[in-house]
Amino acid sequence: MPIYSEPLSDGEILKLLKDNYNHVLLLGCGSCMNESLAYKNDLPIFAKDESGKIVSYAVHSELIRLTNFLKEQGVNTRYELLPEGSNSRCMLNYSEELYPLPLYPRPEIIVSLGCPSCKFGIEMMSDGVPVVKATRQLGYLAYGHVTEADGTRRIIKEKSRLDRY
Repeated sequence: MPIYSEPLSDGEILKLLKDNYNHVLLLGCGSCMNESLAYKNDLPIFAKDESGKIVSYAVHSELIRLTNFLKEQGVNTRYELLPEGSNSRCMLNYSEELYPLPLYPRPEIIVSLGCPSCKFGIEMMSDGVPVVKATRQLGYLAYGHVTEADGTRRIIKEKSRLDRY
C-alpha cells in the first residue's frame, strides 16, 4: 500500500531553493510518488516515454514539468527518475547492485519527489549533497489497476481507496 503523497506547490519548492542554488538535481520516486500522482492526476502509472521506453509515467511527467518551471525561473535544473521496486531508495537492496545517484555534474542540492523514506535513502547515497523533500504525505492509497496490451498500467479509481491521515 503506497504512502499517498502530493508535491509541494511550485512556490513552496522555490522557497526550498531560497539560497539561490545554481545546480539542482530533481529525483522522482518511481514507486509511491508515481502511484500517488497517477491517482491524483488521472495519468498512467507506467507508460512509454518519448523514447518508447516504459517508465514510471506520472512522476516522469511531473519531473519534466517541474524542471521546465525551475529553468524558467533561472534555476539550472536536471532530473532523474529513480527506479521502482526492489531498488528504490526506500528499500536499499544490497543483494543487487544499487542504482547510483547521478552526482555528475555535482549538484548543489537534491530535491526529492518522494516520501520521507525515499529522502532518507537518497541522503545515505548523496555524498554530502544536501537533500530536501518537496512533498507532503497525506494518507495511504490502495488501488486496483489494469495493464493494457502496450504495457500501459492505469489505476481504476472505482476499485481504489484513499485514506487520508
